[in-house]
Amino acid sequence: PAGLVAGDRPEWGLVAVSHVAALVAAAAMIAYVRQRRDDTGLTNPRESLRMERLVGLSLALWPAGFVLVFAYAESLLLALTTLAALAARQRRWGTAAVLGLLAGAVRPTGMALVFFLAVVVWGERRRGATPFLAPVAVLAPVLGFALHLGSVWAWGSSWRSPVDVQQPLRGAVVDPFRRIATGVADL
Repeated sequence: PAGLVAGDRPEWGLVAVSHVAALVAAAAMIAYVRQRRDDTGLTNPRESLRMERLVGLSLALWPAGFVLVFAYAESLLLALTTLAALAARQRRWGTAAVLGLLAGAVRPTGMALVFFLAVVVWGERRRGATPFLAPVAVLAPVLGFALHLGSVWAWGSSWRSPVDVQQPLRGAVVDPFRRIATGVADL
């Protein structure tokens, strides 16, 4: 996809996609805050605007936020998961399912969206009948990750290839608790 954006310079395309996705993620987060505001009945426009600005500023100043504009998938994942959450809150289950599927395909951590969607569907279930697409939306991120693994396998690679490809750049996979203990001991 990056080649479609930047031709023979896919690295520029990756950065462009990351920047656009970061902006979409910020706009989606603000839209989600507006949706929740309407749900809770907050009527003070100044307070509402303050909340929206706080969300945008928090995302922009988040210490790890720099990765949102690098050629990584994090900004795309954030945009997809936030849009899926917004769609689920608006009971647009088909849209939530498609966005969840894409989130699961983009990054393995996109599967965590399952928990949020399950909570929303559970709340809907308590109110009455659950539409057919609601459970589909809950399972979509897992299906997206399975499709990602299937495509890796279809290209003739191991399911571990996404990890193996990064090993020369990051080193071996290390137990995080052991790594923290080693770092503290080195002090």
